[in-house]
Amino acid sequence: MESEIKLAHTDSTDSTKNREIEPVNLCDFFYITFCGKMTDLEQQHINQISFNIIACAMKVHNVLGPGLLESVYEKAMMIELRKAGFQAQNQQKVDIIYDGQPLGLDLRLDIIVNDLVIVELKSVDEFKAVHQKQLFTYLKLCDKPLGLLINFNVNDIRNGIKRVAYKMR
Repeated sequence: MESEIKLAHTDSTDSTKNREIEPVNLCDFFYITFCGKMTDLEQQHINQISFNIIACAMKVHNVLGPGLLESVYEKAMMIELRKAGFQAQNQQKVDIIYDGQPLGLDLRLDIIVNDLVIVELKSVDEFKAVHQKQLFTYLKLCDKPLGLLINFNVNDIRNGIKRVAYKMR
């Protein structure tokens, strides 16, 4: 059975912005402050989830290395995430509703973990601005607090991870 997320377009004057943390030092990298209202306990919980997702990505990268197709890394990530005890779904269908009407487009999230963190996987030479914009839009439309953009086509996986935070609840 395929699970879905229903999205609705709303006009918003909310000034929340994309907050990206560069992986300069791993301690700083794992802990961020989210936009909007979220308790310290909720932030700690989501930070711990993201820390463990990144550990899974590191394991996959250490075993497979760079240079494979994104679909290979997605399948390997699903194995690692489930072994780590996460409720992870891949290629989750997202129905987009605009002005009360379904657009009928086939938008899919690479991976969503514990219905909180969207993981967007790449296997590219370098990140482009559109990759972060895409993830931020997914977070906003799905009302999820955190996304991880992971590029496996790098020699050191720590240089291939970006966090994008969004919180509108």
